[in-house]
Amino acid sequence: MILLLAAACTQEPPPTEDEPAPAPIVVLWTLDTLGSTAARGTDWCGRIGELLAPYELSVACTDGISPSSWTGESHTRVMWPEHQVGDLLGYEAPDCGTDSVLGALGRGLGARVSFAADNGLLRSPTVTCGGQPSWYQDADDVFLAADDQHTNFALVPEEERPVAHAIDEFVARVGDGEPEVVFLNSLEVGGHFPRCWFAPDTEACVGLWRVAREGHLVGSGSDPTRFWLSEGFKDALLGYIASERIDDRERIGQWMWDSMQESIEYQRGPRFEDRLVRVLDAAQAAGRLDDLVLVMWGDHGETPCEQRPVGDKHLLCVHGALPNEFTANVPLFVSPPEVLDAWEARGFTSRTRPFSMGNLSRALVDTFDLDAPRSWPAIEPVGAATSITCRRQSEDTWDGPAASVVRVIDDQALRCQGDDCVATTWQIPDGPAQVYTVLPDEPSAFASFDRGVALSECQ
Repeated sequence: MILLLAAACTQEPPPTEDEPAPAPIVVLWTLDTLGSTAARGTDWCGRIGELLAPYELSVACTDGISPSSWTGESHTRVMWPEHQVGDLLGYEAPDCGTDSVLGALGRGLGARVSFAADNGLLRSPTVTCGGQPSWYQDADDVFLAADDQHTNFALVPEEERPVAHAIDEFVARVGDGEPEVVFLNSLEVGGHFPRCWFAPDTEACVGLWRVAREGHLVGSGSDPTRFWLSEGFKDALLGYIASERIDDRERIGQWMWDSMQESIEYQRGPRFEDRLVRVLDAAQAAGRLDDLVLVMWGDHGETPCEQRPVGDKHLLCVHGALPNEFTANVPLFVSPPEVLDAWEARGFTSRTRPFSMGNLSRALVDTFDLDAPRSWPAIEPVGAATSITCRRQSEDTWDGPAASVVRVIDDQALRCQGDDCVATTWQIPDGPAQVYTVLPDEPSAFASFDRGVALSECQ
């Protein structure tokens, strides 16, 4: 999910000989697994406003549609817009040499580019460029988690985390007055339920532990804290719930949702708010608050144990697989609000209609009056958004087909899982209970959407 600090004084007249050239600060900050529903339930907009107020800054808040429902593709398609179409659509990591937002901003602004990711998935060597993972091909400075830090990253001290190191460097350099482009990724700010290692005795976590006991996934004398820190245990629990506990989804779904919001409250401070204050304090001390534009969004949300609207009859209790309202709809926060107003006026975003988060690629370069790379596709018009998930097939029957797509047009959606499609109304719920209203006939608005082409691009 991305926080951006950029120059507020955009598209101004050229500086005179007596005026120095503007030196914008651009910080892209993704907030992992923060969907719009969870963001509203834990009041991200209000909390961000409270953080900005002492600096005489304010924020505007709205929603958008993530380009995918899991980390790899969602980051790739926002940061590398070329991956939204054609042969590159199904890639799990950016291809070498494709034009990125980081590269376009860095070159256009003459800025140094830094890349920092707490999430080990963003160091994936799926695609390499000159022997290095393609994720940070446009970066001058790189800060990454060690290979063994992803599973138990919760136990890594803040001062040893990649984002903390990148902010250290930012604090040291911001006083130089030079333009900066910084990408930051905070792992699991939005939850990733169940995350009960920090508070295993809450009602939600005790209930989920009881489910694990009933499924014989743990013994009577097992240590809950140790198991909650195990990725293997959580995967086994999610698989068991998905395939065996469909009749208990209302109770389990509420426990999952409550545990996620508890996790957000626990992790938001050290993994986001404290870090943001460090960045703002440094910009203020350097006299550069007027240079900043702040934009934050989630990469995807989480699904609170819902039966799939199409496909098999298992429960989906995690992000990935078929995108839906919970995973595809993500929050967007912008400061100053006038920047979001400008994006709306140019047709990139909307406060009332769905839009593709991939539109932010062009919105960002437009903010600085830069030309978008020719390889980037045209933006998806406001009011419509397409969310495609490409997954490798696995032996887990509940994991679903490798290709899924949701095409949103205003308040209706067409969902396809493999060759199975269903049209529904499109709703953004306020809590964990998802309500699909299946339409008897496919709306004519979807007639021009070639779902076969979209799904075939995942192969």
